[in-house]
Amino acid sequence: MPPALPPPSRQRPAARPLGRGDLRLLLLSLLAQAPRHGYELIQLVGDMFLRVYTPSAGSVYPLLADFEKQ
Repeated sequence: MPPALPPPSRQRPAARPLGRGDLRLLLLSLLAQAPRHGYELIQLVGDMFLRVYTPSAGSVYPLLADFEKQ
């Protein structure tokens, strides 16, 4: 029988699949292919990572706002 998992508070946090700044570059790459809405970008990135990682709206929309300013 496999060992029981520790309670959630004692589990190690999941490793970040993207390093700092990587989401920004990934979004720019997707936007270079075609114009896209934030929700679509979230879904595309989630699909790329087989739903193991899906960026939050709180991480995507501020980046999109920064892109618009630049």
